[in-house]
Amino acid sequence: MKSSKYLLVFVTSPDAKTTQKILKTFLKEKIISSAQISQSIKSYYWWNNKIEKKTETLITMTTLEKNFKILKEQIRLLHPYKVPQIVSVSIFNANKDYLKWINQYCN
Repeated sequence: MKSSKYLLVFVTSPDAKTTQKILKTFLKEKIISSAQISQSIKSYYWWNNKIEKKTETLITMTTLEKNFKILKEQIRLLHPYKVPQIVSVSIFNANKDYLKWINQYCN
């Protein structure tokens, strides 16, 4: 499979404070070019042998593949969850001007 240098990264957050901390850190350091916040999503998952239900915020971030390792490491430091959701999806088909813009604003 062909590799992409562009990623969408999905992270769930338990609260506004964590969300803002993550966004401010990554935007300021140009680890991401943009982020979208989807508030009040309902998450269902297994934890400690029980099904849990929680209201969370989903953060969708745009970045370059070369930034994913640092992004992952920083999320683990900034995030209160023991096992935060950190999932990336490669961007293969996108507006070329959008991809140039990502390059412009990501280190």
